[in-house]
Amino acid sequence: MVKMECKSTKVKSTVRLYCNEDSAMKMVREFEEQAEEMGRRSLVKEAFRFAEELGLELDLEHLWSVKTEVRKCQDEKLDEEVRNQ
Repeated sequence: MVKMECKSTKVKSTVRLYCNEDSAMKMVREFEEQAEEMGRRSLVKEAFRFAEELGLELDLEHLWSVKTEVRKCQDEKLDEEVRNQ
């Protein structure tokens, strides 16, 4: 019971980490991603494993990245409309 709660908490923490736009949290995300790339213990890596054990599927992409992509698409569309006029 306690193990499942711990695993659930790590998954929730990772989701919050990727949903937060604070610059300090950005540094934490980068640190965790770098740790994962270097093969070190990582909250993100554990969260994926624990989510799978809990029957969940994680799709972690920071909201800022998504907003940036949406803005790029909007800018491209606007540029295309201006060229077509």
